[in-house]
Amino acid sequence: MAECLPPADAFFRDAFLVAWLFASEPCTLYWRDNDNPLLTARCFMPCISFPRRYKKPANWDLIKSVAAAPDAPPIIGNGDILTHYEASRRLSSGVHAALVGRGALIQPWIFEELRSGRELAPDAGMRVALYREFYGLMRDHFGDDDMGRRKAWYFAPWHHAFFHRYRSRPQDVYGAQSLEHPLISTRNDLYDPLLGEASVNDLNPVERLLRNENPSAHEAIAAVLWDSRNDAEALSALEKMQREEGEVWEAEMRNSDRVSDSDDRG
Repeated sequence: MAECLPPADAFFRDAFLVAWLFASEPCTLYWRDNDNPLLTARCFMPCISFPRRYKKPANWDLIKSVAAAPDAPPIIGNGDILTHYEASRRLSSGVHAALVGRGALIQPWIFEELRSGRELAPDAGMRVALYREFYGLMRDHFGDDDMGRRKAWYFAPWHHAFFHRYRSRPQDVYGAQSLEHPLISTRNDLYDPLLGEASVNDLNPVERLLRNENPSAHEAIAAVLWDSRNDAEALSALEKMQREEGEVWEAEMRNSDRVSDSDDRG
């Protein structure tokens, strides 16, 4: 059941700067928070090395063996964490901490879920409200004018390339599957039969639009979230957008996939 989300600044104004690090071997990680002097973690162990990228699952068996070694330094691991129960499992593998990268971009509320030990499952309206708060933070930072918008647009549509991948992954449905392979690698169809969605017609228009993977949709959604004066206005504009453009954008992506498959077959 969907619950109220904390304010966006609980996610986006965190004391720590979160960044992706790619390396082929362990390295030292430094970070600073807002209140404390420079803190140093002695060893950061990426589970996805640069040569591997995302072609194979993160090697958490390797990180577990390193963390269990005699006289091992404090170890921070990362890779393929999407849900709170996957994060809990990784934290119990002997590491001192775990980093979340793509998972936090897809669902920034993952940290609140980890603290509470349960899925929040925000619906489309709640996510639109959260995304609008995020856009408000960007306006505060870059400026609420044409120049600020141009600066924000280096990031705004890009974020929706992650936001659109959000799907509810309740542990009672996906927990066993997460033991077999990372859920972050699960294919994201527009609807999920495991959650009782028989077709796209079972989705409300805004939910369907937010799941659209077309970059043109991301650009248009970003514009609505930036320009809307309140959540109701944003929801109304997004619903209208889905009725007028959503299926066109979906068809473009299906056609693109068919062309790609044809090219792969030679």
